[in-house]
Amino acid sequence: MYAGRDGKTLRALVWQYGNPGGGYADIDLGAAAAHLFDSGVAGYAVMDYPFPVIWIVTGSGRLVSCTINTGSGIAAFAGHTLGSENAAAPDYGFAESAEVARRTEGDRLYIVVRRNRRGADGVSRVVRCIEYLEMKDLINSDYTGSHYVDSGVWAEFPGGGSDVISGLDRFRGMTVNVFADGSLHTPQKVGDGGEIRLTEKVKKALIGLPVKTLVSLNTAMIPANGSSFGKKRRIEKAVLSLFRTIGGSAGTKEKNGEPVITQRFGTYEYGDPVEPYTGDIDLYVSGTADTAGTLYLVHDDPTPFTVLAVVERITVLET
Repeated sequence: MYAGRDGKTLRALVWQYGNPGGGYADIDLGAAAAHLFDSGVAGYAVMDYPFPVIWIVTGSGRLVSCTINTGSGIAAFAGHTLGSENAAAPDYGFAESAEVARRTEGDRLYIVVRRNRRGADGVSRVVRCIEYLEMKDLINSDYTGSHYVDSGVWAEFPGGGSDVISGLDRFRGMTVNVFADGSLHTPQKVGDGGEIRLTEKVKKALIGLPVKTLVSLNTAMIPANGSSFGKKRRIEKAVLSLFRTIGGSAGTKEKNGEPVITQRFGTYEYGDPVEPYTGDIDLYVSGTADTAGTLYLVHDDPTPFTVLAVVERITVLET
């Protein structure tokens, strides 16, 4: 694997299993994600376990992931914003480099991130942080102990718990998301002393910068008296196959989508964590008629959100 000319794409030499005599083919992995590499590839690291993922750092400080399976012809890209992309913003994050450490329980990605930090004197300074990411086993891991935030912090209070969480100096003056005891709490602004105060005592909490996930599905080509290309279409309904999911929304607009998970499932005692939902959800989105017909999936809570499949019911207009 190597960066192409001027670092504008990511290429790989892939062994051709199906061809008689084998041989290598030079493949442009980033052909379908050129917009993510407009600032060039500054570096990359390869994670093998538990999932094969290439992590790419671009010249603009964006972190890009590529989930890859060359045997199946899969190369799925996603851009990851570390805080705000505005260098003047309090939560600004700029990825400088990335390396992978091999570990028996799962590879660990280390990232050097340039961030803004406000000191106790109230003055903001640019600092370099070494942060890491571990990919968890989605089937067997405890979701209440997993981070769904950026630059996350773990806090634990044995015994009766606590409603004050301190030691959050890195987030002074910033608004953070809080996922405590398996439940969502309202976003909190971190005080000058590096602390937040919750409305109730908690025993364990995950705190960090909000992460917004946005997925826009490709426009499907549908047989419709020839092809649906260029014809107006309207999405009527979407069926989402979910795995251990809490929250999220879906719709034909990025904003004001239909909530995906709107109720609790299972049997509970008061204070129990919310049980993630696994199964199919039917959503009536009723979009406007246009030639794009795009469905957007949005998730910005510090909770798990895993979509296995999406099936759309689309009406194609002939005129």
